Amino acid sequence: AYVVSRERFGSKLGLAQIGRLLERLGNPQDKLKCIHVAGTNGKGSTTAMIAGALTAAGYQTGMYVSPSVEMFAERIQVNMQPADEASLANAIFSVKAAADAMEAAGEGIPTEFEIVTAAAFLIYQQAGCDFAVLETGLGGRYDATNIIQKPLAAVIMSVSYDHMAVLGGTLSKIAAEKCGIIKDGCPVVTYAEQAPEALETIRAACAAAGSQLIVPDLSDFAVLSVDLNGTRFTYRGNEYWTKMPGVHFAKNALSAIETLHLLAKAGYAIDDAAIAAGIAGKPMAARMEKIYDAPCVLLDGAHNPDGVEKLCQTMDSLLKDRRIITVMGMFRDKDYAKCIPEIARRSHVFIATTPPSQRALPARETAALASGKAPLVCIAQRPQMALISALRFAGPDDVVLCCGSLSFLGRCKETMQYLMQDNAKYNII
Repeated sequence: AYVVSRERFGSKLGLAQIGRLLERLGNPQDKLKCIHVAGTNGKGSTTAMIAGALTAAGYQTGMYVSPSVEMFAERIQVNMQPADEASLANAIFSVKAAADAMEAAGEGIPTEFEIVTAAAFLIYQQAGCDFAVLETGLGGRYDATNIIQKPLAAVIMSVSYDHMAVLGGTLSKIAAEKCGIIKDGCPVVTYAEQAPEALETIRAACAAAGSQLIVPDLSDFAVLSVDLNGTRFTYRGNEYWTKMPGVHFAKNALSAIETLHLLAKAGYAIDDAAIAAGIAGKPMAARMEKIYDAPCVLLDGAHNPDGVEKLCQTMDSLLKDRRIITVMGMFRDKDYAKCIPEIARRSHVFIATTPPSQRALPARETAALASGKAPLVCIAQRPQMALISALRFAGPDDVVLCCGSLSFLGRCKETMQYLMQDNAKYNII
């Protein structure tokens, strides 16, 4: 409740305030070895693969991601498990005391993201983490996570158009903000298919910082198979498998593999088996996540044009012969006008819903953009009812795709779990 109460203070980019907060807490971030991951798309899955491999190698590993899908503690994980309630509560109360003291001294009012970031650093320090793998929240340069000193590696995933009002209207400007996580001499790994404009900016930033830049070599990469259970591929002579279906997830994995190779060369005990285990390990929630088989129910958090393009590519290759019933909810501060029609064109039934957020795009506006693109367009205001309606439309061989902003996918997953427990009672699936 305390963390949620801080949301009213909004998002304020900058490091001065998080710096004052952490100083009152003894600067726990300075005691951690960090790997820092930024990017528009792909940073969550890449963060999870790196953290999973470090955990498989026997290291105590913290992982910081956002937003959560099912539960708040997903954002702060130790060894790929959400922080336990006692550790989380103790850390939040410690941060609250420091934040209250700051406010009393007139030093500013920490935001929700700053509170959670500070709590994460405390939890990782207290858990004795060997590594902390940190996903940026927004941008990079002024993101609260960038308060860390020089990381062991900086990773910049796919840069595309999102948050332009804050980060800038060109790929070069957006990439420059992501490059803010690069510290002098810090090795950098980037996405294999970075847009040329973004890659040029990343190269320039690395040259200015005296940092080695590693771009995965696609000539050493081959996809062996892709289905709804995952993606199998080879890279540099080794075979890997990820539970996330889609070629783009395999390409995300290449950045994770190169980052782990960097750490191994630096002397950390990370072998090929640990890397393969990390790639094959616990995936990020709502990344082409299958939660039911008949009908096939998929969750995917694509919410910007690049993410939707990759989702559509996966739909075209894996679901082209399947009847698709889509449930979609978007935020109004996204480029929804480009996203919604593309998904609707691939849907036999399109159900528009309103995510549970003040930033939500109303279902009627989502439906209006889908109208004429899908044969049947419906509105269900609440995500729970939207999913139930989709299941009633679906036969056992059909696909129910829940996509859009991550905030409502947790509600869909929760509803599905409830229905699975009481299916005999409700006779919906």
